[in-house]
Order: sequence, then C-alpha cells, then structure tokens
Amino acid sequence: RPDAVDVISQVENGNNSKTGHNLKFGVDWNANDKNTISTSAMLNIGKSEDDNNILYSFYELGLPIDSLSRRITLGSGMNRNIDADFVWKHFFKKKGQLLNFTATASFDLTKPENDYTDGEYLSENIPGTYFDLERDRTVNNNIIYTVSTDYEHPVSDDKKVEAGLKSTIREFDTDVVFEEFSNGTYLNDTNRTNRFVYSDVLHAAYAQYRQSLGKFGYQIGL
Repeated sequence: RPDAVDVISQVENGNNSKTGHNLKFGVDWNANDKNTISTSAMLNIGKSEDDNNILYSFYELGLPIDSLSRRITLGSGMNRNIDADFVWKHFFKKKGQLLNFTATASFDLTKPENDYTDGEYLSENIPGTYFDLERDRTVNNNIIYTVSTDYEHPVSDDKKVEAGLKSTIREFDTDVVFEEFSNGTYLNDTNRTNRFVYSDVLHAAYAQYRQSLGKFGYQIGL
C-alpha cells in the first residue's frame, strides 16, 4: 500500500563478565646520599565473556508480525598488560638542585573473539531453517616506550630554572581476521579482514624560569 509504514522492533538481552588479576612489585635503593634508584613493574591478566541476543520483528504498522530474525553474539577475550618503570635521581650539593631520569615501558596484548549467528525464526523460540554463521578474531599488540630527563637548578631561594627532554616511541598493531561459514568450513572474508600497523617517535623539550614575589609569583617557559 502507498501509505504503508514498515516497522522493525528489537528486543535485546546480554550478559557481560570480566575478571582480572594484578601483580605488582617494586624496589627502592638509596645508593648513597646523592643517588637513589627506584624500579617497579605491574602485570595485569584478565579475561572477559560478552554474550548478546537480539530478536528482530518485522511488520507493517497496524498488522501482525510478518517475520522474525535473531542475531546471537558470543564474545570472549583475554588481555595481558605489563607496565615497568625505572627512575634515577641525583641530588647535587646545592639544596634543590636535582637531576631526574625516568624510563618506562608498556606492553599491552588483547585478543577479543566473536562468533555471530544470524537466522530466521518461526516464532520467538522456534528457529527456522536458514542461518548465517560468521566470526572474527582480533589481536591488538601495543607497545609504548618513554625516556625523560629533568633538571632543576635553584638560582636563589625565590628563583628556579627547570629544563627537560622527553622521547616517546609508540608501536600499534591490530590484526583482524573475519570469516564466514560456507560448505562446512570457515572461509576468510578478504573484504573485512584487515591489519593496521602504526608507529611513531616523538621528541619534546622544555625550559622554564620561576620566581616568587612575596605572596605572588610568575613563570615563563617554552
């Protein structure tokens, strides 16, 4: 009919659960009265379950339901993350004069997986004869390194100069494999399978001068 209004309604149910475990340790070493060294690392291990069920109803407004379909998603995943850092501080004879060196590393690995079932339904709980099976498997591997050096030099009790350098290296790798079930086996869908690799290196430097003027103060820097 020219004035017919087609309607799609959906009822969605889902369950999500996550578990994780953390392990952290650290060491502080006062080498002497001028040098201290600190190092620490944290390991995070986790997994997740994510199930989703959507029932679609197709009908013309004012008329009974014409057809039903259901999409079921069974998802799971794991993650492994390690964060580590190293800090060296050197204190000079002059009070407030300090050299600080910091290095960090972060390794993050996640592997989400999803299985999809799409099919017609004769009623809300009775499946039909047609089903479309798909699945994806993803590996995310991200690595970040940073190295920084900061120097503080007090000119006087109310004046201070600070300067520093920082470098960051980032590497991101996302590999997605998408497959469709056909003729009794899963076949790679090359239109949706993809891999994204990105890396960059960033360098930064700063310098600033600070001075206190009674109850007030100012700073300039770049």
